[in-house]
Amino acid sequence: MIYDAPRLIVPRLAPWPGEVSMLVRLYVFVEAVLTLIWLDALGMLGFRFVHRAVATTSTATVAVRYDALTLARVAVRDATIFYFKPVHCLQRSAAVTRLLRRRGVPATLVIGYLPMPIHCPAWVELNTQVVWDGHSLIALARVLDRL
Repeated sequence: MIYDAPRLIVPRLAPWPGEVSMLVRLYVFVEAVLTLIWLDALGMLGFRFVHRAVATTSTATVAVRYDALTLARVAVRDATIFYFKPVHCLQRSAAVTRLLRRRGVPATLVIGYLPMPIHCPAWVELNTQVVWDGHSLIALARVLDRL
């Protein structure tokens, strides 16, 4: 058995990037909270609205000078801690995807399913490598859509 867990655990335990100012950290955290609220509201209208919101988010052309991947993952992680209700993997992954794209990182939201037991995970990929919400079951998941 190949032990692959550190690659998947690191995003959840990573600290805020040290080279990023406190003001930028606060801004991205607030943006993550507002994105979770917005995606939650869209989710009440139906899945197609969440799908369209992520699919129409284009990647920014201006590259940032800091580690956008770590910043987005940590901001969404901390925003889910303080969120007023449980946040599921689709909402978390959609928020990370939108935050990364707004910072010039071409992230892909992947939605999959496991037939037995029925489970529908969502995760974020960069160049076909899982960077958010990956767990051991996604290796067995069948991909429904890539946004």
